[in-house]
Amino acid sequence: LAISFFIAGNAFATENITLDMYRQLLPKNTAGQVDYDLHLSDKLSLPYHCNIKKDNEGRFEIDLGSCEHYSLDWKKERAGLVNLSLSGDPSGEKITEHKLWAMAFAQAYVSTMIQMQYGLGKENGTFDLHRPFGSGESFGNYFSRNMGPNYFVSKGLQESSLGRDLPAPADEGDDGVLQIEYPGSAWSELQGSGGGGFPRIFGTMQPKKILDSFSGPARNIIGSAVTSGFYNGSVIGINTGSLPWDKDKTGTQVRIHEFIQGSQDKDALSMVMSYMYNRGPYSVKELLLKSEQSFNHCMAQQDHLESDPACFVQLNDFGTRYIRQIPYVTQLLNEAGKKPEHHYDTDLNRRDISNYIDLLARYGFYSKKEIEKAKPAAMTRFDEMQKNGSISYAHDFGKVLETLMVQLPVTQFSEKSAIDESLISTLTNADEKRLFLSVADNVGTIISHDWLEPGHKIALMPGSKVQQAVYENAAGHDCATAIQDQIEGMGGNGPAHLTLKMMDGQCQVNQVSEEEAQKPVAVAGDNFTVLARNVSAGYELNGLASQNAETFKWTIVKGQKHFWLQEAEGSEWVSEINQPKARALIPANTTGEVTYRLTVTNKNGQTDTSDITVTVKDEHAKPDEAAWDSRTTYDKPCQKVTYNGSSWMNGWWTQGEAPGSDGEHGVWRKAGSDNMHGACKK
Repeated sequence: LAISFFIAGNAFATENITLDMYRQLLPKNTAGQVDYDLHLSDKLSLPYHCNIKKDNEGRFEIDLGSCEHYSLDWKKERAGLVNLSLSGDPSGEKITEHKLWAMAFAQAYVSTMIQMQYGLGKENGTFDLHRPFGSGESFGNYFSRNMGPNYFVSKGLQESSLGRDLPAPADEGDDGVLQIEYPGSAWSELQGSGGGGFPRIFGTMQPKKILDSFSGPARNIIGSAVTSGFYNGSVIGINTGSLPWDKDKTGTQVRIHEFIQGSQDKDALSMVMSYMYNRGPYSVKELLLKSEQSFNHCMAQQDHLESDPACFVQLNDFGTRYIRQIPYVTQLLNEAGKKPEHHYDTDLNRRDISNYIDLLARYGFYSKKEIEKAKPAAMTRFDEMQKNGSISYAHDFGKVLETLMVQLPVTQFSEKSAIDESLISTLTNADEKRLFLSVADNVGTIISHDWLEPGHKIALMPGSKVQQAVYENAAGHDCATAIQDQIEGMGGNGPAHLTLKMMDGQCQVNQVSEEEAQKPVAVAGDNFTVLARNVSAGYELNGLASQNAETFKWTIVKGQKHFWLQEAEGSEWVSEINQPKARALIPANTTGEVTYRLTVTNKNGQTDTSDITVTVKDEHAKPDEAAWDSRTTYDKPCQKVTYNGSSWMNGWWTQGEAPGSDGEHGVWRKAGSDNMHGACKK
């Protein structure tokens, strides 16, 4: 599958984490010191592919009498040397196979941890690292027990019996040891087809090269495991309010991180991840995160969380098995690994480490430039620890990973690649309405099925085909044919830059110059209203929706004497910020209006500006509208309510739908916003 689609406009949000930030993620030993040890279990028999049955109380449980059994012995089963060639990328280097599996599972553990905590666009990280989990454990101890290397062994057993049950080689390839399904499904999510994922990395990747068990060394376990780590971050991102259209950050459906951290069931994380892996990332919104009632009820369950029908669907199917078996086998492995005879370790030499790091770039998870920057530091760490030319996997490889990962960038959820208009065709929505686009790649696989906002653009790689292009509330006027005719009429003579809008009910497709296509577009966001407080408060300003932006600058153009900007919570109050995101700082007991201006500059020095106004109302003033009530039927449009400190107006009949819960184009829209229903602007 050759990806043919990117959404333009997001500047690079990638950033590095510090050594201290990384160490906050790691488990601590009994002395309170960082524990770098990697706990991968070995030499034991494991149940897998078990059926489930009902116990005396009618709850589903694993039927241990029905299981198959796997004799795990890493060095015995995977003792040979494997060549490190990848699909289309030959190599003469080799490595002992079991070492590659062990390093892959360690990388999956570390990558998952980093992406979940620091890659989902949360200002202070996703989880509260200063607060214990419901089990009483710190983040590091909880996470390593739920999703350490042994979790990926358990998952590999359930998915592919650790590679034994994968199909014979085929042209289309297979989904790999950890079963990242493609085309479509999980792979498309990673490529950003639903607005999330990590398209900066996966947008141009070839899934067969990365995942197919016959396209890389050791069943391509490195590609499968590292991809799995990113996918774990993606499914959490979908449920933490990190999608572009998630405006209401308080609803239960975007607080899975709070659920996991507060859950009284010690295995909640591995349960939830296993469930979403099988049923999809939106499955937890059906019951677990459906409402405050179900959220709090399920979070309070200390035992048998997986068997509560208010929390998870109870069917004798794969999803029900996943949620029980993967955590169960993970904990079997964890317990066994406490005994020396069941604890995996091996010596890793300098060449092993060097080849492993190079593989991360050869697969495409990091650029060659990024690896060239990070690798010397990791190799120096190896040299400092080595004895007789090698280090211990169990005790030392975690320290090498630490040095490597703090040098490598953390790609942000939904971060997209910049478009090079000199090489790639583009289509810009030049209308005032949203445009629904369905785009297929050159082999017919749908790689976009989403809305394109006004002023935004997509990139069309060679061979892409627009299959549907319909403006909001314009049923029957499909512009796909007009777009394709324009593209095909140019005969493929270099990239084309097109604009689309509706004029008198007709699709108008025009070609613009490369210079015009590269003009910057600043997007500061919608105006909003907040209530004054007796303490200072900060509110996010986010310019990442801007297009063709190389630099960003936030300034104050109205209200300079009373309001301020901040880079981050707790930082200095200033009047200018030179980065994509900033905080609108509202001092204590201050009311009025403040207008912030975002100025963006493209690579040619051209600029564009966009303003956003924050209205601060007196908290004690008598409200001129009623608070939103889930029990009230709002049967007439443009009824004004207050919710979470803001005023909202509905566009049509609604009941029980919280303002902001269905995105910026839902039934409720913030008063004064640019996207307000037309009937309510009068």
